This record gives sequence, C-alpha cells and structure tokens, in this order.
Amino acid sequence: MGSESQKPPQFVAGKLPTYKGFIVDYRLRQFRSQPEDHGLIDFIDFGCERGDELLTEMIRNGLVPDSILVILF
Repeated sequence: MGSESQKPPQFVAGKLPTYKGFIVDYRLRQFRSQPEDHGLIDFIDFGCERGDELLTEMIRNGLVPDSILVILF
C-alpha cells in the first residue's frame, strides 16, 4: 500500500460518503461498489474481513467522524 493521502468523505444530507471507490453506508454497515456501467453491485459488510480492513483504514486515517464511531461501536 502506498502513502497516498485520502480526502475525508464529504457528508452531505441525502448523499452517502465514498472511500476507495465504494459508497460507505454506516446505517447498513456496508461498503457498496459503484459500477460505472450500471452492472452488478458488490456489497461488503463491515463485519467481513475485507469490510473490516476498509473500515479500519478509514478510522486510522481519521475519515470516520466521532459521531459515527459512537454508533458503530
């Protein structure tokens, strides 16, 4: 993994944040892919290995607001 800096997800009412090409849905506790060709969507639960890796990266990089962390944990 490189040391590429990540921009914090933008929190806009009615719009879910994104991270590494995935839509981040804290309410459903999952990442979803955003296929450009309107193909199949990949669902990655926070509780599975890949989801845990992505969420941990976000937390370590300060990309998850404290108000969300309280809800998740």
